[in-house]
Amino acid sequence: GSMRLGTPQKAHYGAQLVLALSYLALRSLDRVGVFPFSDRPLDSAPPRQGMTQFSAILRLLSGIDPDGRTSISEGVAGFLSHTRETGLVVLVSDFLSDDDLRDPLARLRHRGDEVIAIQVLDREDIDPSIAGQVHFVDVETSDRVNLAVGSSTLDAYRRRFAGFQTSLRNAFLQRGIPLFLAPTDRPLEALIHQDLRAGGILE
Repeated sequence: GSMRLGTPQKAHYGAQLVLALSYLALRSLDRVGVFPFSDRPLDSAPPRQGMTQFSAILRLLSGIDPDGRTSISEGVAGFLSHTRETGLVVLVSDFLSDDDLRDPLARLRHRGDEVIAIQVLDREDIDPSIAGQVHFVDVETSDRVNLAVGSSTLDAYRRRFAGFQTSLRNAFLQRGIPLFLAPTDRPLEALIHQDLRAGGILE
């Protein structure tokens, strides 16, 4: 559900990223599959070759309504149960959850997959600009809270967010998985052709 937020919507940016990477891989004659998830696996496009697969992925992503809670564990379990071959796994999420990543990442690495993670965030996730009396609603749990937001609150948020990001990055790096930050105001072309190429993900 948190992927519904942002301008542009994080889910829309993530879908465009997945489509772009799928196109590049399919043009290179690779097999590509897409496995969306929330707190459970959703409809998927199993790995196939050919540009007809691009149309199948486009239809799949166009029909997704981001909703529910996030469970990386359930998403990885569904992916592993539907695939047998190893390859490059690109995990795309905002990762804004309390999900324990240790087990699902270990399962991916144990099978022999090469894994990279791309964290899609809105600029407001990183550096919020809100102020005053704010009514917050958690889009994944529907929990609600009223809060007076001032400079001290925003400073506290930024510290917590920085700590969360450090812990997240360490969780991936401890398993040899690079984490790329993808703010939705960064052009996809720059993310793909600069960041991912510089990180050795694309040739």
